[in-house]
Amino acid sequence: MKRLILLIGCTFILVQAKAQVQERTFFVTASGGATIHKENKSSKAKSLKLGGSINYQLNHSWSLGLTTEHTISTSESNQGAILSSGSGYSSYRSSSEAQFKSWFIGPQARYYYPLHNKISLFGEAQTGVYWESSESKSASASSGYLGGNFVSTNGSIAKDYSSFKAKAARAIVSQGLCTLSNRVSELN
Repeated sequence: MKRLILLIGCTFILVQAKAQVQERTFFVTASGGATIHKENKSSKAKSLKLGGSINYQLNHSWSLGLTTEHTISTSESNQGAILSSGSGYSSYRSSSEAQFKSWFIGPQARYYYPLHNKISLFGEAQTGVYWESSESKSASASSGYLGGNFVSTNGSIAKDYSSFKAKAARAIVSQGLCTLSNRVSELN
């Protein structure tokens, strides 16, 4: 069971649903993906990506539309160490958490190239505005013991917080494969 969970967590899951349409009609696409990565007991990362678009099919080869995408990801890390030195020891603990969010919206164009009467290769171009933000938090502490008695806190409990926001333009060119179940008569 653990291996199955690890396999699912390490594999990018992509679900994409498309409605096949005829010329001069609208169609909608939706996509989503998730990743879960757990390196060891003290480190893990999660990510969720959702997207969609509304498109207008100009003819059997071209479609134009508006696309959106939203991504959320989180990573956490907790570490600790105990070091012995003679009759005493010192300990160190640290933890950190980072969260990332991004949004994208923009126009897209898609060109379909028929390979068979029911299968088509497509190329897609997107451009638009991209926003992202990230926040990170971390804390650490250390202490020492000598002969079973508490000696001192080597340093102190430290906390750190930072955030970042950005806006940018983004352009993407990608390819894909789709079925053309409703367009068979157009391609013959």
